[in-house]
Amino acid sequence: MGDCGRHHVTRGVSLVLAIAGIALLLTGCSTGEETSKSEWTSADITARAKQLRDGGNAFAADLLADGIVSEDDYLSAIEEFTKCMNGRGYEVTNPVLSPVNSLNYLYESSPGSTDPDVFNKDLTDCSSTYMSEVEPMYLATHKAVMAEPLRVAMQACMHSKGYDVADDVRSFDDYFPESEAIEANGPRIECLIDTMRALYPDIGSVPLS
Repeated sequence: MGDCGRHHVTRGVSLVLAIAGIALLLTGCSTGEETSKSEWTSADITARAKQLRDGGNAFAADLLADGIVSEDDYLSAIEEFTKCMNGRGYEVTNPVLSPVNSLNYLYESSPGSTDPDVFNKDLTDCSSTYMSEVEPMYLATHKAVMAEPLRVAMQACMHSKGYDVADDVRSFDDYFPESEAIEANGPRIECLIDTMRALYPDIGSVPLS
């Protein structure tokens, strides 16, 4: 996806919710079909690691070789991605864990005075080496859980709009049965915007997962 850096950059998520204007929200940048799967077994990951090693990406291959993608692996990928971007003259903010799913680490960057096309290429190069394989596998092999303060605030907001949300619902995607999802999508996004602004004003945009 060669033009992934022009706007919000996401991978492994269904939607990015813009709460306030920011330069660029980065959660990785997909560069191939291999990482588009929604489920990854340990055998799948190990096999992909071998493909990556054969293709010359020793960094990602080393992280994935044991068939497990841990949070430490994910953070290592973010760290190396950040070094790569810094080395090309771009600042990247410190990663912040998304309260929506407690999985994605959110960080921002912008081209500054650099030509956007050059920035896009640099972003894609750094992401393809360090992030585009590791992050989607991490997200696919771990459970999304909304941060408790956000969950409680979301539940109260939805109740005020006439929707009952059970106490055991912990994922944004699981808020409603499929039959109710379309009707309730507007109110739940409105509630997320309002509660995120109130609880996490420093986070400008979040991936929904």
